[in-house]
This record gives sequence, C-alpha cells and structure tokens, in this order.
Amino acid sequence: MKTNALFAIAFNLPNEPRSSKPIIESVTESKKYGDFDFKKDLQRKIWDFQKAKINFTVSDLMEYARTDLEYTGGKTTLLKILKSMGYKYKFVNNRKTLCEQTYLLPQKIKFLRKYLQYLNRPDVTFIYLDGTWIYQNGTSVRQRTNDKDKLPVKKQPGKRFTILHAGSKFGFLDGCDLLLDSNNTDIDYHKTMNGDIFKNWTTRDG
Repeated sequence: MKTNALFAIAFNLPNEPRSSKPIIESVTESKKYGDFDFKKDLQRKIWDFQKAKINFTVSDLMEYARTDLEYTGGKTTLLKILKSMGYKYKFVNNRKTLCEQTYLLPQKIKFLRKYLQYLNRPDVTFIYLDGTWIYQNGTSVRQRTNDKDKLPVKKQPGKRFTILHAGSKFGFLDGCDLLLDSNNTDIDYHKTMNGDIFKNWTTRDG
C-alpha cells in the first residue's frame, strides 16, 4: 500500500505592541506556560471567541487562563506566548483585535485542501506523529493529605526522556518508536528534537 504522510507546521511571527511601562517578569514564568498543552488550550479558547464572533482582548484571555488553566503569570508573559503562537494586534472594522498573520491563511487552506483530496482515497493511509515525555522515576502525583500525615521522602524525578511514535488508523507502526535521552533542561520537552534527529528518524529503515 502506498503511504502518504502529511505534516502540519507551526510558524513564529512578529510580536504584539507592548506597553511603554516596563513590566519585569522572570524568564521561568514564560517557559513554565510556554508548553504545548497550555498553548493548545489557549488556542481552543481563541477559536471559540472567533466562532462566536466575539471581539476579545488579552484581558479576556488572561481571565480565562487564570480561571480554567491555573495561570499565575502576568500579561507580558501571556503576550510572549501569543507571539510564539503567531498572533499580533491589528485593526479590524476600526477595532483593535488579536489576529493571525495573513500569510498563514493561504498555507492553512492549501494544507486542508490537500488533506481532503487524499482523505477518502483507498490507496492512501495517513501517518500521524506525536511525542510526549516521561521522567526516569515517574512524575509527581498530587494526593489528599493533612498536616498530621507522615509523607514519604520525595523521590527525585531523575532524567527526562522524550518519547516519539508514529501510527495510523491501523495502529502504531513497527520500528517507529524513538526514545531520546537528552541533557536538555528546558521545560518545553519539544526542544529535545532538532532537524537532524527528526530527519534521521523519519528516513531510517526499521
């Protein structure tokens, strides 16, 4: 069976305007909330606003993030995250609103057209890639307790490993699993991957 794989690509775009009043925040705050899951939830909320035709602001996103995503950072950090997601401010119908860069739209349309073109073809199987991470000694787990409970000594997490795999509607592909052992300490585990590793992984035999 002939297999065609389609991949989505993320783009980094220019920043939004910043307030003239300097706001100092630690770099760790920006990294803490810059992970894929937080951005994914934030993106869904933006799409909800757009679908409902609601003109939203960063303050609206801040309120949602604090209430639903346990966000404790400031507006500057949130603006940096939105910038990395490809958003900027522009005037729409004489109102300033948060929008994606215009050159992204034709690229998304091109991808979706190609996806629909191959979607129902019997000779094409879509291959999906994804990754996650795990620590050598597992991850922290919250539990109910009180001040009288004697808790066990907290075990150090150890090394962090990045796990990647590929699969289709038929299941995972044999020999396509990849375990990366990296000294990368950035909170965003995606940075463990680079172009050379990705190319070698997707072109190797077995």
